[in-house]
Amino acid sequence: MFPTRADLDVMILLAGRAAEEAMHGLGATLLHRSDAAGSLAYDRELRDIVEADLSRLYAQSLALTRRRRADVERIAEALLAWRFLTGEEVAALVTASGARGRGPKTRGRDA
Repeated sequence: MFPTRADLDVMILLAGRAAEEAMHGLGATLLHRSDAAGSLAYDRELRDIVEADLSRLYAQSLALTRRRRADVERIAEALLAWRFLTGEEVAALVTASGARGRGPKTRGRDA
């Protein structure tokens, strides 16, 4: 049986958790996380590695956000005006290179 779209969405959300279990053996169930939490609390080396990874990823996220600030602001303005954007609309806003205030052309909206 093929997975439904909803199944795929849930699988995407669980993929990170699955990677932790497959790669690091952290927690065999979805309800019990104390092994991982305990490892982080008592294993200073593991905690330092996790902290370094999170710091590196946060720095990359911050740099990307700063580099793409105009896109972030354009998307935020559209969300304030419309409350919801499709993936196509976000893509149109991002590719609108410098066309501030111009919304996506994919659908008409009431202001």
